[in-house]
Formats: sequence, C-alpha cells, structure tokens
Amino acid sequence: MKENRFKDYYNKLISNMPYPDQFVVMDKQHFYATEVFDSQVNKSFRALNLCSNDLFCFTENTRVKTAAMEAIDRLGASNSGAHALNGRSIYHQELERDIAQLKGMPYSHLFLNAWMAVAGFVNSYCHFGPPLPGFDLSKPVHIFADTLSHACQMSAANNATKPLGRKAADSPNVHFHLYKHLSAKDLKKRIERYCSVDDRILVLTDSVFSMDADIAPLPEIAAVLSNYNNATLFLDEAHATGMLGTTGKGLLEHYNMQPSDFQSLGIDLIIMTTFSKFAGSAGAAISSFNKEVIDILNFTPTSIGTISLSPPLCAATSESIKLLLGDNELPKRLRRNTQLIRDQLAIEGFEVLGSTPVIPIILPNDIHPQEFARKLLHEHGVWVSAVWYVSKPKIRIVANSELTVKQIDEFIKAMVSVRESFCMPIQKTCIK
Repeated sequence: MKENRFKDYYNKLISNMPYPDQFVVMDKQHFYATEVFDSQVNKSFRALNLCSNDLFCFTENTRVKTAAMEAIDRLGASNSGAHALNGRSIYHQELERDIAQLKGMPYSHLFLNAWMAVAGFVNSYCHFGPPLPGFDLSKPVHIFADTLSHACQMSAANNATKPLGRKAADSPNVHFHLYKHLSAKDLKKRIERYCSVDDRILVLTDSVFSMDADIAPLPEIAAVLSNYNNATLFLDEAHATGMLGTTGKGLLEHYNMQPSDFQSLGIDLIIMTTFSKFAGSAGAAISSFNKEVIDILNFTPTSIGTISLSPPLCAATSESIKLLLGDNELPKRLRRNTQLIRDQLAIEGFEVLGSTPVIPIILPNDIHPQEFARKLLHEHGVWVSAVWYVSKPKIRIVANSELTVKQIDEFIKAMVSVRESFCMPIQKTCIK
C-alpha cells in the first residue's frame, strides 16, 4: 500500500497539539466591523479586528484605495514580468523615492515579500551574482543572528551556507552563528571567537521582535561592529516602521540616530522595510547607501526568477508613506492607544510583554490561547491572535491609531470576562 507521509504527520500533529483555527474574512466595512467566518463552528461573527497588523488602517483609507485603483486603470493588475525585465514601472520608481525619504537611504530594490527580500539580499551578500573569472571569493563570510530573529532571516542564513544553483568552488565558505537575544555583549564575544578583523561579517536582527515586542539594542550593536573592516548590519524593520520614532520612521529615529552615523563608523547598513504593517499593503524593500548592492540584487533568484511587485501595490504603498510622513498625529495616536491598552491590561492583572503596538499577553498556565481566543470571538466579537505553535503560548494583539477609548474599554472588559470564565478573578494592579 502506498505510504502517505503527509497524512501520517498531520494525524500525529493534531493528536499532539490543537491545530490552528482557520478563519475567512467575508466582509470588512471597517477594522471594527469585520465579518469573519470560523470554520470550527461553521458560523460568521462580526468582530473588532485586533489581530491585523494594519497600524494606521490604511487598507481602509480612501486615498490609498484610490491610488491602487488608478494604477490598475493605467497599467493593469500586474506587470507579469521580473523586476529586471519588464517588471519595473513608474509606480516602482515613485515608491523607491518615497522609501528613500522615509528611511534616509538613497537606493532600494523591491520584492514581493520579506522572505524573498532577505533571502535575495543574504544570497547576494555571500555569493554575489554570476561567477566571474578572476574574482576572488576566498574570503570567508560569517553571519550572526539574534536567537529570536524572524524565521525569514534564519532561513536565508541557513540557505546561504549552501551555494544556490552554483558549484561550491565558485562560492566562499559561509558560517552561520547565533547570539543571545538582545545581547551585544554576546555578539561581541562570538565575533571575537570566530572572526578576524578583515573577515566579511553580516549581522541580522529584527528592529522590533514580532512575538515578544522588544527592541534591538542598536547603539550597542553598532559599537561592536565598528571594530571590524567589513561589517554589514541588516535591520528587519517589519515591526518598527510606523511603530518607533517620533514620526514613525523606525529604529534609527527611536535612538536619535541617522543612517550616515553608520557610514561614519565604517558599517554598511542595510534596511529592510516591509509594507504589510505600517502601509496596509504588501511587499518589501532592501535599502542601502551602496548603489552596487542594490543593482546586484537584480541577479538574485528571488528577484530575477519571479514576478515583480504589482503596480497597484506600489501605488498604495507610496500613498501610505505620504500619509504617514504628512501627519505626525498618526504615530502619536498609535502611541497613545498602545499605552492605554498596555496600562489597562496591567491594571487588570494581565502579564504583558514588550513596549510597542505589538502586544503579547501571557495567560495563566491552565488556559490555552486557542480556547481563550475562541471565547473572545464567539461571545464578545473581538478577534485576536492565539499563539502557541511558534513561541511561548500567548494572546497577541496589535494596536492601531484609529481605536477609540470606548473600543479599548470594551476589549479590556471582554478580556477580563473571558479570563474569569476560566478561573477566579485576579486582583487589580495600581498603575502610577
């Protein structure tokens, strides 16, 4: 009899842990009026959506939607080609200029998503483009990543240790190391252990870590890398853009640093900006001061080997950036709502991690996040993310700038009510 390993694994999986619930968005008038179908109970619910990463509700913004529709009218829904062939349009050019204004980095290459962007960059950093006779590739490459860096970075680093589509003789030796979470001290120790001063060093880190919402120690990492001649720092700004800094420009603004500071330290800075959180769109960009870095990305398989970002997504993202840069009240409202939610949860005795609009909430040990989230949706019309299979079990929500005080109060009351349905009431805490 033919073996079905997928079926065997699936049956083993669901016998060992709850399988993630599967939802379908049926209709969306606003983030607070989302109709979501729960296949577990075969029923739709009208819900306040707190699991979306749409920080400023730009997916609902009239200007953003109009920009996307105008791009479709002008160029169609897709370029149907790779970036280096027929896949780059006037909307791609405009988005590259807007990213330069947002991040202070003059050159960018656009990708379909963050996974493809980081895979493309790391592959290009380690192995460049096509093999060239006489070009020395003997210098080893050492990649260092925070232990809690996003899986897209881990995957890219692991893949880079094996040459992609070429002979090993045409590529350098690539070594991948992990350092302790948020520890520049441990990073320094490991670089000193494995590298010489002239080795090529690439450090990968989230700016804001997506599961625990903590922030990378950028000044300390920069101080470590400034001692090496060929150091590159890659910042994944997926959860930093819009969230950090007075005007939402990200980790550098949070620390009152400029991209030029890294040039002064002799560090090559690479910033990955993703568009699904702050921009309410999709896609990603790799940005650099080095034009050659960006040009060589045309050769990477995740760019030349696939379709480019579509014109309507480029147009929508450009409009979102203009909205963010043109209204300093947006980040202020986001920070206000974030702090209000965090304070109210703490007052009600919930354990809350981090300090950003990504809000992880640790539940009592005997409450499974999936069961908790189901009750929130089914009984209170609040849709949150239940996390247990990729990190420590938790409820995860994302604040947005458009939440009202009333909606936040209703969410807090729902959280308390569901918790009390599982266990005894917990004493309130005083927030000074």
